[in-house]
Amino acid sequence: MALAAALAGPLAVPALGRPRVVGYYPGWSTNAYPCTRIDYSQLTDIAHAFVWPLANGTLNVPPYFAYPELVETAHAHGVRVIVSVGGGSKSVYFPMMANDPVARSKFVQQLTAFCVSNKYDGVDYDWESPTNATERTSFTLLVQQTRAALDAVRPHMIVSAAIRRTARYGQWLDVDELKKHLDWFGVMTYNFHTASARRSGHTSPLYASPDDPDGPTYCIDAAVKYYLDRGVPREKLFMGFLFHGYQYASTNLYAPSTGATDAMYSNVVKNLSNGWTRVWDSTCRVPYLVDAAHTRVITYDDRQSIQEKCDYAAKEHLGGTIIWALGQDTYAGTTNELLTIIGRNFLRHR
Repeated sequence: MALAAALAGPLAVPALGRPRVVGYYPGWSTNAYPCTRIDYSQLTDIAHAFVWPLANGTLNVPPYFAYPELVETAHAHGVRVIVSVGGGSKSVYFPMMANDPVARSKFVQQLTAFCVSNKYDGVDYDWESPTNATERTSFTLLVQQTRAALDAVRPHMIVSAAIRRTARYGQWLDVDELKKHLDWFGVMTYNFHTASARRSGHTSPLYASPDDPDGPTYCIDAAVKYYLDRGVPREKLFMGFLFHGYQYASTNLYAPSTGATDAMYSNVVKNLSNGWTRVWDSTCRVPYLVDAAHTRVITYDDRQSIQEKCDYAAKEHLGGTIIWALGQDTYAGTTNELLTIIGRNFLRHR
């Protein structure tokens, strides 16, 4: 009863069951992109990233994470806020915690209490990624226990998961059981090629290229079809959008790279007036930039490719989208160019 009473604070927020736009808000971006700059009209949910488990089941909350203004402001605009757990570099303790029944129960209890005391609307798991049969079972148990714990304190709280995009990782997800407990599967349909790659390549191609040495599974269409074939309901399959790309030291697309760095959209578009050439890949349906000296390549998404991806999601009747990350598409300091396109497409009947 004490938990339920404590959770009575959040204002009315949107119901589930219609298209949703979920934007990840990194906990370390409060100074660079404060919550007062978020365009809440283009969102239904914010995933506040990240807290993470320790091996013994303790919930680790970094000192920079506390940001009650985010939850309060979002709720005032009718937007839910869920706490995102894990992340690429903070998933290391998931196997040890989730495989141990005592640690797992401790973690679920602490995470539930954290949601209650901070007025979050649910939990998003970002375990990247279960990699064997034991972890497949323990992740399912973790989701089941989290769902039961949250339902006990307040109905209709969210439990979701961000999942990797290919069968290499998807094979270790018990989709048949998870779909009973998850509100959505956020498929990270991006980072098909990253800064660590030895050759340049599209960050998030809609369709595969015959020129891509990594083959036909390296595209959004293949990832979506894989999870649909696995039995994820269309209304629970959320497609991922990335608001940054990668700049490669490379002569052209799919050419060898001697190094790469992240490139936020807000910085990428500035290159269009600095001698770079935009090339549209009519097969993959995404752009890339090449500098005048043909020594650097940037792969990314722009307004055209974002619109085509929204059209694809509508054609496939997908339930929503996840975005990494809010604030990375601010152009000239004010306009959320890409978020606005996504919001207008997904929330047109809001």
